[in-house]
Amino acid sequence: MTLKLTSLNVKGLNSPNKRQLLLRTLKSDRVNIAFIQETHLVKHAKAVLTDHVFTREFSSRALSKRNGVSILIRKSCPFQGVLYKYEVDGRYVLLSGSLYSKTYHFLNVYAPNASATDFWSSICAVLDTLPHGTIVLGGDMNATPCPAVDISDRPVLSELPSVSMQDKTFARFLQRMGLIDVWHVTNPSVRDYTFYSAPHGSHSRIDLFLLNGTTMSHVIRAEINSISWSDHADIALYLHTPRVAAPWSWR
Repeated sequence: MTLKLTSLNVKGLNSPNKRQLLLRTLKSDRVNIAFIQETHLVKHAKAVLTDHVFTREFSSRALSKRNGVSILIRKSCPFQGVLYKYEVDGRYVLLSGSLYSKTYHFLNVYAPNASATDFWSSICAVLDTLPHGTIVLGGDMNATPCPAVDISDRPVLSELPSVSMQDKTFARFLQRMGLIDVWHVTNPSVRDYTFYSAPHGSHSRIDLFLLNGTTMSHVIRAEINSISWSDHADIALYLHTPRVAAPWSWR
């Protein structure tokens, strides 16, 4: 089976029309599992991000209309969740479970727009507690893994540019946890971006999927799509999920 995951910062889903637009987009794009950031839905809001196609929602919501992350799962996806954990301020949501008898850990994050040392330390702590399995960390990192190529106004071959504290903190996190930037590995000679900052007048690649090394052999491809109705581009990851045969029994 090919598992298609997508990640998108939606910049608010308080409008019913926008929620419907999101679900229609996920359906038409044949997404199996969606990582959504900046829902801006408050904890006790009645609004849900489900319909007859995407029947399962796992969310972390803040007390005010900010932050907010959700993992949405298509009804036909045979993923069976066993652990659901979230951060109280809407910064991350973790969903662990099994797919064809293999263990998966899906972690959706919306990182602070600052150096965020405490945030990334908390993500390290979450990952350190997970049992063996496939780790898929996705979302809006608000930092770039390689500023020299992941920010549009930075030179590639000239003198090294200055690196922000956000990028330095994020780089330390990647190194410590041994996570791999899937899009860069599968598109090594391509420059592309997921977000445009008007104040800085530059594009950057801050929306990412990260995998643990043992999972890279299951990657089919990774994509950055166009910016459409959000101010971020959606990104996609295609994984081969091999079926594990059940133990044979003569009975």
